[in-house]
Amino acid sequence: RNKHDLPKRMGELASRIGRRLSITCIGMADQDAEDFSILEQMVEEARPYGAIASFNKPSMNADSLSQIICSQVTSSLTATKRELTNLSSGKSLTVRSDLIR
Repeated sequence: RNKHDLPKRMGELASRIGRRLSITCIGMADQDAEDFSILEQMVEEARPYGAIASFNKPSMNADSLSQIICSQVTSSLTATKRELTNLSSGKSLTVRSDLIR
């Protein structure tokens, strides 16, 4: 398998998991010298299935990377908690894995 298969595989995964999937891609390299198109395509493949997907290119410093990671982790945890909680009762929902799409 090669890296060009990754977007298709991400789409297949997203089609099974849907909105329960959260993916954050971070391109950490010289933005002018590196090609991040595969990461961007992976994100674009996941979104149509309701996945929370983002691609970020931080500056090459620790503060920028830290800000992206903290922001994405917080958003992901909040979305997952909301997805797995019955908003009217506050009780946890059961995720069914026996359903086939």
